[in-house]
Amino acid sequence: MEGSSDAAAALKQEGNELFKAGDLDGAVAKYSAAIDIRPDAAFLYNRGVARLRMARGEAADADALADLQAATTADPAYAKAWARQAEALVRLDRLDEAEAAAAKAAELDPSSDAATSVAKAADSAGLARAALGDYLTRERLVAALAAGAGAGSAGGGAGAGG
Repeated sequence: MEGSSDAAAALKQEGNELFKAGDLDGAVAKYSAAIDIRPDAAFLYNRGVARLRMARGEAADADALADLQAATTADPAYAKAWARQAEALVRLDRLDEAEAAAAKAAELDPSSDAATSVAKAADSAGLARAALGDYLTRERLVAALAAGAGAGSAGGGAGAGG
């Protein structure tokens, strides 16, 4: 058991070096190998962060979220994992969940700038989404009214000429 723990820790360290060097694919591979040996919260967290950094779209963000959720399941007091989970949730436009994850991170580590900034980002994104929704609703209403008025004028004109 000790040997496998050492091997997993060595793989994590190799992953950290690759991450620092910008080789995110290599880092993910090393973290995955460490997780295969020992599914540790720190290994899951590191792989999740590397996947977030890859910024390869919704599927990659969902994979990152799965890692970060597994990390917080393995260690519910892992504040940094909660903060990164919130970041992944913001990217996936799951803002209510992001705010809850950021709140959990802030509860666990009140000094965490990451949790505070993610909570603010989720709140701002929610406000922007609400404003966009209001704008689109107004635009659709204006378009519908314009279409209705146009149809009414055409209909009224045809009836008046008939």
